[in-house]
Amino acid sequence: MTTAVAEAPGAKREYMKWLPRIGISFMLLDCIVLMLIPEAGVVCGIGIMACAVMLFFFDEFYLLPLAFIFFQEQLILAVGTSAMSYFSYLLILRFIVFDLRKSKLKAWMLPALAVIILFSIFRLPSTDMGILRQTYIDAGEQPPLDSVLLLRTIVGFVGDVLYAVLTAIKLHDSPQTLKKFVSILPVMVIISGIYGLIAGNIYQDVRYNGSFNDPNYFGFFINIAIFSVLTLKENIYRLKIVKIILIAVLYYFLIGAGSITGLLCNVGGLVAYTVFYYRKKAVFMIFVVGLIVSGVVMGAMAIPAIRNLTVVQNLQERIELQYSDIAGSSADYLTSGRTTQWERYSGYIADGRIDEKLFGSRSMLNGMYEEDFVEEVGGGSGPHQAYLGFIVNFGFVGLALFIAGIIIKIAYFMYRCIVRKQELYLLMSIISAIWIVYGFALDYFFDVRFMLFYFL
Repeated sequence: MTTAVAEAPGAKREYMKWLPRIGISFMLLDCIVLMLIPEAGVVCGIGIMACAVMLFFFDEFYLLPLAFIFFQEQLILAVGTSAMSYFSYLLILRFIVFDLRKSKLKAWMLPALAVIILFSIFRLPSTDMGILRQTYIDAGEQPPLDSVLLLRTIVGFVGDVLYAVLTAIKLHDSPQTLKKFVSILPVMVIISGIYGLIAGNIYQDVRYNGSFNDPNYFGFFINIAIFSVLTLKENIYRLKIVKIILIAVLYYFLIGAGSITGLLCNVGGLVAYTVFYYRKKAVFMIFVVGLIVSGVVMGAMAIPAIRNLTVVQNLQERIELQYSDIAGSSADYLTSGRTTQWERYSGYIADGRIDEKLFGSRSMLNGMYEEDFVEEVGGGSGPHQAYLGFIVNFGFVGLALFIAGIIIKIAYFMYRCIVRKQELYLLMSIISAIWIVYGFALDYFFDVRFMLFYFL
């Protein structure tokens, strides 16, 4: 544990050593209370802000974003007032006061940040506020002036970018804090999963959302949690029984989420993990693990108590509906309706001018679209793919820079892992790979929860 200011009043007192542990324990307790009582959003929102005040002078302050990753909508200070809005400004203030001078911008962040800065200067200020204005009218409220709406949009966007980037910088500046971050994440995933069951947050009454609005969002973090448990070897993760229990619960939620993307991503990640971890024995280990998994699955399906579990039946039906007759099914059916949106957005991009293809044509921020743009693509739904969204916002040049950044990051992490024997960075490489895979199924820009993991 390190403090932000070594000379802080009372910093050398013995009890100060316990404050970070108490603060993080209180954060977990706060989220557990919200899990058990989903209506307690205001109380728990105030509790999280109390944690932020308690941890403000400690590096453990940067573990608090975990609460907002999983309960961004639920943690509020009053109806319509998100606790995260106030926490994000507190985080930015804390970074400027205590961490700015000793922190370094990471090389892999530079390409994406250059694109985002240019987007903020040249594209965002000209965004039409028509649809955002309409949301106020639909709610029976008088909409603010467009200039006010635009100012709020720009401030919110810049704040989200700073929140994601500064959190990632600080976590990488402090590897011990980063390790704590990924160590706590599996526990938060399980809390999120149980919250979803208690709150009845289940997509179409069959797929687990956890604390999110989409089972694919939940699947993204479940996969990160699974590989965190597999890779980490310190503290409670030294105990095999703990690993087995956590893995079992996480796979239950992954199956319950019914995300084909999540399952395919998990299988690919397991193969990559095995290849790296066992190297010369990788082929043999993949074969053995494949046999064991196949045996376990077939054995489990032969046991009525397991075969009749709702989550197992739902996943089986989903796979059968989507993939039993691939030759006869439409591509749109196989991709749960995404192909139609991909085609619309691809057509829009293809019909654009050369400058629009290279540098983008519209501002499309996480569900906020311009009115005439909605008419052009034939509906108000997003592309359901980060990369098409990037092209609309930044063009192929911007997309190339985003991809270049994540390639630089993975190369650096693999160097730290292979040459310096730092296994934490094997996990960080896998997390980056998960981000890339899910980009084909989710809109990322600018959802601060997912963009944090781009910069992380």
